[in-house]
Amino acid sequence: MSHHKISLGLLIGQAHGGHPAAWLHPDTNAAGSTDIAYFRSLAQIAEQGLFDLFFIADTPAARTDNLHAWSRFPMFMNVLEPVTLLTALAGATTRIGLGGTVSTSFSEPYNVARQFASLDHISAGRAAWNVVTSANDYAARNFGHASLPPHALRYEKASEFVDVVNALWNSWTTTPSSSTAAAACFSTRRASMPSITKASSSRSTAP
Repeated sequence: MSHHKISLGLLIGQAHGGHPAAWLHPDTNAAGSTDIAYFRSLAQIAEQGLFDLFFIADTPAARTDNLHAWSRFPMFMNVLEPVTLLTALAGATTRIGLGGTVSTSFSEPYNVARQFASLDHISAGRAAWNVVTSANDYAARNFGHASLPPHALRYEKASEFVDVVNALWNSWTTTPSSSTAAAACFSTRRASMPSITKASSSRSTAP
């Protein structure tokens, strides 16, 4: 008899629940989206339940029109920045993976590489990045654009963006060793470091 394993992930889009009216339930923490103690308890329950991943969905925008409707369904209207939140949760958990959404349309490769590398070190290797290109013009307007770029252009940039982030992550040795100490050399650039000369939208040079 064969045994199959599955990986379980807990997706947190809205801390108070996915239903538009979930925040109205008397047992719901209506302010949970900015309550770190609440998120800490959710992550710990997921870890105790043997989930593999605690995942924060996100968009870098609040709704700015049709507020009569959105005020009744506070979707992404008042939420914590995911990498900051996950870093706080790293100290409250020990095993569960910590995944968060960061858009390639409104970020820079070096910043994303540094944020998730930091989270990975703080959590002892439990960081995960959900790569998205954003899907609404609310986000575009937050960054000074009237609308999102076309779908194909966003995904072309995302592919280049991920290549650059991976190259940055792999550009240096990770930790000093006895041999580097003997040579008085704390870290070295990897010999296989690729040349990062992608499209101007994602241009970066490894430090």
